[in-house]
Amino acid sequence: MIRTFYVYALKCPDTGDVRYIGKTCDPERRFRWHMYQKTKDHKGFWIQKLRRNKKKPVIQVLASGLTFDQANNLEIFLIALLRLMGTNLVNSTNGGEGCSGFKQSEETKQRLREINRGNNHGAHVRHDEKFKAELAQRNRERVWTAEQRKKSSRSHSGRKLTEEHRRKLAEHWREYWKQPNEDHRRKLAHLASKLSSL
Repeated sequence: MIRTFYVYALKCPDTGDVRYIGKTCDPERRFRWHMYQKTKDHKGFWIQKLRRNKKKPVIQVLASGLTFDQANNLEIFLIALLRLMGTNLVNSTNGGEGCSGFKQSEETKQRLREINRGNNHGAHVRHDEKFKAELAQRNRERVWTAEQRKKSSRSHSGRKLTEEHRRKLAEHWREYWKQPNEDHRRKLAHLASKLSSL
């Protein structure tokens, strides 16, 4: 299946001015990427500022059904034209970069697998027991706001656990409650007193 490409604009939600020109093979996915990828460049700072104000850019597809080369050329042309017209674009480059749609051959993928087999990235990081204990204590003392609890609940809503995951969770909590610490004892005592008063 031959991929087709799109050239799109991101526009200011307040003025409708074009602020960014890009190309992609999936406009919806690219828009989500723009919204949540916190890049430290002009575009990233612009989008983050909009988000702080509860706004987001407007995406408009300018051309579709293009080949990769056609999309590259149109992207370069539009960026140059808009800059010539004095448009305040947040593009960091003149366009035409990237490898949208590029796929590595199976041979290359296999070579990469062999090179990386057995690698344990981050294995050099070792925390001593004191640091682990301090981190655990900070996490236990952390107080969640109502908004944080709501966000956490939403992020887990609809999540399906495998049977293996369920079994491990059950084992963990069984062991966890066998030896409750002071905080657990206090909470259990409080709960027991409330139940006894009903």
